[in-house]
Amino acid sequence: SGLDLSFEAKVAEIGGNELIIGLQKQIHQTWIKAWRKYGFVPEKKAVLHEEHLRILDALERRDRQEAVDLIVQHVSKNID
Repeated sequence: SGLDLSFEAKVAEIGGNELIIGLQKQIHQTWIKAWRKYGFVPEKKAVLHEEHLRILDALERRDRQEAVDLIVQHVSKNID
């Protein structure tokens, strides 16, 4: 999970919005508590890394809609 959380923290930091940075920190703490309590990790690190690369690519291309879509998919994982 460290890879996932550090990526998202860096994206928020680059965005420079203090409100988003603060909200993200709170959400990450909630995720960590839930993952520990239920023994659940949302995805394999390799899959998360690939998703991060796709998000970065969309950001580099300044394709706002694709970046938003990819981020929504990234954080909307279901537990089977």
